[in-house]
Amino acid sequence: MHSLYHEAAAKMTADDGNHFEREGVISIAFNLLHITNMLDTEIY
Repeated sequence: MHSLYHEAAAKMTADDGNHFEREGVISIAFNLLHITNMLDTEIY
């Protein structure tokens, strides 16, 4: 999971992350924010 996140974020521009496909669909940046928050709070 970590490597996929890093690969996706490294290749993404701000326009890519904030792109909305259509009304009612959240942006990629929103998903990446939540993945980051989950990883930050993950207990090993």
